[in-house]
Amino acid sequence: MRNTWIPLCAVLLSTSLVGVAQIVTLNGTFTGSTLDSGWTVGGSGYTPVLTAATGGDPVGSGWLQLTSSATNEATYALDTTSFASANATISATFNALGL
Repeated sequence: MRNTWIPLCAVLLSTSLVGVAQIVTLNGTFTGSTLDSGWTVGGSGYTPVLTAATGGDPVGSGWLQLTSSATNEATYALDTTSFASANATISATFNALGL
């Protein structure tokens, strides 16, 4: 009777460790002339722009310009799309263009 709890503990432990994990991917290409659905931008001292929308780059080759060459600017790009985050792996990747 003393050793019967070991297999039961092993079963309970193995079933509790197997969770339903998901990978959530949120994309923002910022290469077009309008923001992708769910994205919003704003800031203080400057409002971020898509360079394809301002004519600085052709559509499909643009990018999101978060700041200008001025000082004291604070901006953001926010994806407001809802998603379930329980057991999710959230990863962010950015490609930055330095001037």
